[in-house]
Amino acid sequence: MIIHAQFTGYLNQLYCAESHLVERLSDICAHPDFDDFQSLINIICENAEARCSKLESIYALINLEYSFVYCKDLINFADTVFDSILKTQENIVERNLALLYYINMINAVTAAAFENIQLLVTVLNDDRLVNLFNSYQSENKTGFHLSVLSDHIRSYQSLVN
Repeated sequence: MIIHAQFTGYLNQLYCAESHLVERLSDICAHPDFDDFQSLINIICENAEARCSKLESIYALINLEYSFVYCKDLINFADTVFDSILKTQENIVERNLALLYYINMINAVTAAAFENIQLLVTVLNDDRLVNLFNSYQSENKTGFHLSVLSDHIRSYQSLVN
């Protein structure tokens, strides 16, 4: 029973972080100050939406509904980090760094939760879960997107200097 509770907790954290990324990045997509990143932000959102869909399949498989009850601290932290993007949008270099930091932070949370889930899934010994989590991981292009974003920021900063 303890393993199931830990699994559920990490799954909720994973879904919370992914859905936060989708929700909050979608908010800035329409904002004119982010035109230079709009296509990349759209790609990141679409990728995260696909991963959320995989996670929803996992919830359905185990007959569980996601809950953010124990994710309030994570949500507050993610909101604080995201809000720094909006507070720095007047200074493009600061805004870009805040955006990169936010996506890196979400990526770190999802990576940590996913790693623990992988360990727990082996204990649960359910091939259907293993397959769904492998599918989730195959959808994850965040590392590549972070690299593209970093390159874009570097090229912009070299133009500014």
